[in-house]
Amino acid sequence: MKAKLKNEANLCLEKHLRELHVRFEAEYPFARIIGRRWKFDYFLPEYHLGIEINGGIWTRGRHTRGKGFQEDMMKKNHATMLRYRVLEFSTEDVERGRAKAFLLVHLVRKS
Repeated sequence: MKAKLKNEANLCLEKHLRELHVRFEAEYPFARIIGRRWKFDYFLPEYHLGIEINGGIWTRGRHTRGKGFQEDMMKKNHATMLRYRVLEFSTEDVERGRAKAFLLVHLVRKS
């Protein structure tokens, strides 16, 4: 399977995770056990936490249209039942530093 090209939000989040000294894996497959090819954009193994970056939320992108939204819900429901925690951030959250600030409060300062 071909690797997904990284956009500015992906590169920004990776930079922020490194600055926070949080280990991560990009494009982490989490649902093979149930025969699905779903991947988290990022997986933080120390916290058993998946991170999804949802782009196009203001332009009726995939994550806000009916079919894409429905598929995202099913993916998150399966992730929950497989005992993963999942955080979602918009591209804007990442690029403006809100995702980094959230992770700093809820992960880094608690470790």
